[in-house]
Amino acid sequence: MEYVIGTKVPLQRVTVTPFAVATSECNVIAAITLQGVHLFEVLAAVNRKEAFTFNHRIIPAPTEINELQNNGGNRSALNRDINFHEIHDVFLDRTLSAARTTDEPLSTAFRQVAWSPSGLIPYKKCILATVTADHRVALYRNGCWAWEEIEQLSPRWLQHMKDNNMMTPSNSTEQEHSLIFSLHKNRSYLLGTMALAWSPLYTTSTVNWAWLIMLQRSGHIVIWKAETPFTSTSLSTFHDLQLADPSVLKLYPGPTENQLLLFAGSHRGQVKCWSLSWNQENVPTCNLLGSIIPDEDHISVSAIDVLCSDDFLVISITKNNAVMAVSVKCDGNGLQCVDTKFAILPGLQLTGMTKLVGGNIICVTEDYLVNEVDLTVNTQGVFKGLKITPVKIPSNPIMLCRGIATCCSGDNSTLFMLESVKVAYDHLKCRQPSSLMVYVSGSLERVTSVLENAESMEKSIMALETYKALNGSNWENIWEMDMENLNNEDNYYLQLLRWFALFKCNACFVERRYDKEFQDDLKMRADKVEFCLQLRHIEKTFLELLNRPSGQLTNDERLNVSLAYQFVSTPAVTESDVKFDQTLRAKIKKKFMINNKSPNEDCPICQQPIPFEKREDGQCPSGHRALRCRATLRTCFEDTFSCRWCGTHYHLDSGLEGCILCGGSLDSSRTGL
Repeated sequence: MEYVIGTKVPLQRVTVTPFAVATSECNVIAAITLQGVHLFEVLAAVNRKEAFTFNHRIIPAPTEINELQNNGGNRSALNRDINFHEIHDVFLDRTLSAARTTDEPLSTAFRQVAWSPSGLIPYKKCILATVTADHRVALYRNGCWAWEEIEQLSPRWLQHMKDNNMMTPSNSTEQEHSLIFSLHKNRSYLLGTMALAWSPLYTTSTVNWAWLIMLQRSGHIVIWKAETPFTSTSLSTFHDLQLADPSVLKLYPGPTENQLLLFAGSHRGQVKCWSLSWNQENVPTCNLLGSIIPDEDHISVSAIDVLCSDDFLVISITKNNAVMAVSVKCDGNGLQCVDTKFAILPGLQLTGMTKLVGGNIICVTEDYLVNEVDLTVNTQGVFKGLKITPVKIPSNPIMLCRGIATCCSGDNSTLFMLESVKVAYDHLKCRQPSSLMVYVSGSLERVTSVLENAESMEKSIMALETYKALNGSNWENIWEMDMENLNNEDNYYLQLLRWFALFKCNACFVERRYDKEFQDDLKMRADKVEFCLQLRHIEKTFLELLNRPSGQLTNDERLNVSLAYQFVSTPAVTESDVKFDQTLRAKIKKKFMINNKSPNEDCPICQQPIPFEKREDGQCPSGHRALRCRATLRTCFEDTFSCRWCGTHYHLDSGLEGCILCGGSLDSSRTGL
């Protein structure tokens, strides 16, 4: 397998945290440097020629010292009775790189990020949970102008500890430690968070919800529940895993309903599995199922991932520069380790691991050696052998790799890698201390196969941008899609066809191929597909309204229905070969008593009526003009929704979660018309 460079985004400050890249279900990439968390949203800008178009925002690292970890007396009083080796035992953090420079303010850096499933907040966006190097937890969401902090969980957990008298020292104080040391250690370990993990999204008849689990330094887990409409998380319970020196956490759906499998690893080298189950009232309980790695070898576990292969779970575990794979049989009440394989990878310590569709994983070492590991098992759960295949990537020898991720669909057409200079303050290198590198598959056939097998534009957005990077301006070889049977194709095929028509038209223009007839034909294809998608949306809206028990409409809904009725009554629709159920028009007219008079809406600027003449735009007698919403046919003046991929504007009451033309996410914006 071979990759080429798709694009490169320079970042500020170095990064010292391994496994520092994560991708959300809504295609937002998070990369951690000492400046903060860099968020990149990939936008499908059809009218641009860049391989990737990023919306880059930053959550800056906190500048204050965590007072929660130092609540009480001053530092000198705290340390008066503690030996050096005790301080080292308490505060040594082996999850951060040993190669970091000593003058970097690690107390203000981020340690880990974890993405929630999409669906907890509007427009299919995801919540970002973060852990700082001093073990604080905060939640963020993507606002209109910046990433906004939603909630800080560590103060709430601290208050819960105080309310339940959990701040007192343990009776089993270690004899070689002083009382003041044990008090601080118990408090710090119970309060400080090492890792985070979100569960999948669960849906009931009324709400969507998910679990957020914090793994504490003491070996406890703290379980929070987030549900829609999301305002804040609620503390459900906590549980002592009795795992010393925990390091990483991984959640995976259990074999039975209302169950999660919880995998936790430690700095001592152990990996264990617990069952997290809950009843109808969503009260969780946690039980130990067994050990994946029972013995302590004092080699820290840096990452855990889980894949499903038929009736077996394949657990991949990284330690230093080694990958351990364990095949497990689990029925929800216990587990049995069937087979274990161990492979040493060339290079320095592993700093990234991500799984691919098909049962493989990709691992990268700190010195930029990338390998694909085959974790296939047979019908008995026995590994066929951990086949290691080097991945060819044009890496920079002066850079260290700090993490790797793929797009949310899991295909291997795109890799995101975070790299950082080896010497942070080298005079010639500090101008660009870190970069997010985007590598794309060198095979255009592989990318095309991904597009053909995808289910939505959201899942194929990375492959589309990869296609741009590989094909460049070679417009003659751009994929030619079939326009014959539009009525029988699904929405994804139509959106993909429109995307390729616009992309090919743009490529011809950039190459100075001024063939007006050819470009007009491409634009006609895109317009016809757009027309078909709009009629499908109106047809779906009519069906939903007819199935509504009540025949009542709000004023806004009545205007929307009237405009849609007027539109589907025009010759452009009735005489078109695009499929539309015209019987719905009569049913809508009868149920909601729609008259034949052309509906008007008031101009929001001068309040004069805007007559409905055509769907492209609307204009009042004063000359105020705006585009019409593709979903409601209302005029789009200021304060509307706009598609982040193609720029199409929608009215605020359109009720959409995504663009009907390309599937892109919507954001509230000002049109500037």
